[in-house]
Amino acid sequence: MLKKQNRINKEWEYKKLFDKGKYSKSKFFIIRYILLSRPDSRFGIIVGKKVSTSAVDRNRIKRRVRHIINKNLINIPKSVDMIVLPNLQVLDAKFSDIESDFISVFKKII
Repeated sequence: MLKKQNRINKEWEYKKLFDKGKYSKSKFFIIRYILLSRPDSRFGIIVGKKVSTSAVDRNRIKRRVRHIINKNLINIPKSVDMIVLPNLQVLDAKFSDIESDFISVFKKII
C-alpha cells in the first residue's frame, strides 16, 4: 500500500490531472501526470472494467502497480502527480516486463 502522502484521493485532483495533465503511453500503461512543486510525489491507479470484468484481476493489477511504485519510489523525483492506467495486456504479462515498462515510461516523463 502506498503511504497516505503518496496517494491521490480527491475526485477534483483526478479531474485536474485528466484536464490539465500531460500524457504518456507505453505497451502496458497510459500515464497522466503533472509536474508540481510539492515535497512528495503522489499516485493514483485506475483499472477500469474494460481491462477486466473480474474484480480479482483488477485488484491484482493494482497491487502489482503499487508494488512497482513502492519499489521505485526512491528513483522517482519529487513533485509529480501521476495517474497510472494499466491496459488489458498487463493481465498476461510477467512482473519483470511490467516493471521495466513502467520505469521506461517514467524516464520518458523526466
